[in-house]
Amino acid sequence: MIFDRSNSQRRLHRAFLILAIPASLFCLPDCNAKPLDDTQVLADRLVTPADFSDRLPDVPAPVAEPSQKRSNSTVSLNGSVSRLRLQGAAEGAGPLSGRATTMIDTSQLATQKPHMSSVPPEVFKGWLDKTHPQFALNVANMASQSVVVVKGRFDDSAKTLQKLQIPHERIGAGDLKSYPLDNTKVLIVDCPGELSREACQRVRDFVARGGYLLSTDWALNNFLSNTFNQYVIWNSGTNHGTMYDATVRDADAALFNGTVSNAYWKMDPECHLIHVVNRDAVRVLVTSQKLQGDDPDRQGILAVEFPFGRGFVLHIAGHFDNNSTIPFSNFLPDPAPNIGISLRQALSANFVVAGLSGVRIANNHQR
Repeated sequence: MIFDRSNSQRRLHRAFLILAIPASLFCLPDCNAKPLDDTQVLADRLVTPADFSDRLPDVPAPVAEPSQKRSNSTVSLNGSVSRLRLQGAAEGAGPLSGRATTMIDTSQLATQKPHMSSVPPEVFKGWLDKTHPQFALNVANMASQSVVVVKGRFDDSAKTLQKLQIPHERIGAGDLKSYPLDNTKVLIVDCPGELSREACQRVRDFVARGGYLLSTDWALNNFLSNTFNQYVIWNSGTNHGTMYDATVRDADAALFNGTVSNAYWKMDPECHLIHVVNRDAVRVLVTSQKLQGDDPDRQGILAVEFPFGRGFVLHIAGHFDNNSTIPFSNFLPDPAPNIGISLRQALSANFVVAGLSGVRIANNHQR
């Protein structure tokens, strides 16, 4: 069910869940846990420096900007990867992507008003078949463990994956600390992304070894800021509206294949707004002029991507599902012109396809 997260309704819904669900089912970050030792994480839990020595260039460690608003509940995981894959790909990896050439110019969006449409699953599958024809021919044969969705109370990425007919597994947040990820290529952490510290470390290891991670909305503060705090954090800002203009700022060929340059972007009330800590590593993919007015940083960032170890992370300020206020329907509040599905969904789907196909994301970006 899709909930309307207005200020009062969202808080009421969360309060109801707290009263109705046993405490044992919650999986929240352990704020009092002792930080992990850097050497132990790199040598025993993550990867050893030898794993990177002959393949990765030395780059300086990310440096945090001086004035950052942090949540009091944030717990940083130690053991940063000291060498990032900022140039080239590993042996046997797929080709690096360049600039998008199949993105449709919709810069005249200002002349159009946002409209909700009923978009049947066939439109999602049709977009995938047209944008990724070779992938679409073989996707049905992929193991469901290749994509794992960590269920959230507010986002439901599995619904969009079902429409795209991409096999996947759904697990609870509490299952992630022990779920085998050996055969997983793409991991999706749905909003609100409330993971234990042990689960956060497993996700960090997964990405460092070459996995693709997609996270949505509140997962920024509840999970991503704890796990990759040297890259992006929540700046304590939230949006005041629900429908925003969206402009592609860094048109990566893999991520914006078959998308549009401008569209509308549906956000829930009180989405966590993105602050980029390391601008040398993090690519700002999509921004909103209207959202700049709500953003303490005046950046209006809707989507970011960055490399970590051998893998990649995509975070969007919004959801991967339809995010409609009308539950149990095909209504999509922000279908993009020309492609039928929303820009946020097309971007996220391209990231999933890249992970499943072994396409590495280019690291040259516009700052």
